[in-house]
Amino acid sequence: MRRSFIFIVAAASTALLAALPARAEGSGWGGQVRFTASLDAGIGQTRAGRYVDVMYDEAGEATGEWVQGGRGKGLALGANIGVEVGRDWAFQLEAQYLTLNRRVTHHLGSDPSETYADQEDHVFAGFVTGQYRIPLEGYFRPYVGAGLGFLTHDFGSDGDDYLWATKFQLGGDFAVGETISLYGQYDLIAAEGKFDQTNSLLHVGRVGVKKRF
Repeated sequence: MRRSFIFIVAAASTALLAALPARAEGSGWGGQVRFTASLDAGIGQTRAGRYVDVMYDEAGEATGEWVQGGRGKGLALGANIGVEVGRDWAFQLEAQYLTLNRRVTHHLGSDPSETYADQEDHVFAGFVTGQYRIPLEGYFRPYVGAGLGFLTHDFGSDGDDYLWATKFQLGGDFAVGETISLYGQYDLIAAEGKFDQTNSLLHVGRVGVKKRF
């Protein structure tokens, strides 16, 4: 955790210091270097942590009963601070919290009935991200982004306290004032960078409001 934290702080500081002296031509919101703050909410879903446990008796024989834990899904909340460099680039420190509720079902073998309960997991995440805003005229700016950070151990990490993670972003930002905009965004987060493994992915849809200073 200490190494990840030092790396994140160093990367964020480098991005901020590099951006401060920059200037970009243009007018309107985002035309110069501006600090930003934003809040968002949405939903998240993951297959990580799904499991099937077969029940055995004292003699080691299968009882025909088994327990199944489903995919997690729930509420996502986020808070971000950063800088915009001209109209085309943005760099952010992102903090996210998710509640991932999953249905745990106890199958009773030959008995057609079954019992179930809801299990709630919690995920905390932090990222340093960079975004490129597609240079279109008008108030709407689509963008793509990528980031590096960490996830807490509830995200299927087999007992590790933290997992490093990467993310890709796809979104759109719509200006509703000189310094205020609304945005919608999709995040694809991969624990340990395993984008090719379904059980390592976290999907998050977010909508929020951004303020420029």
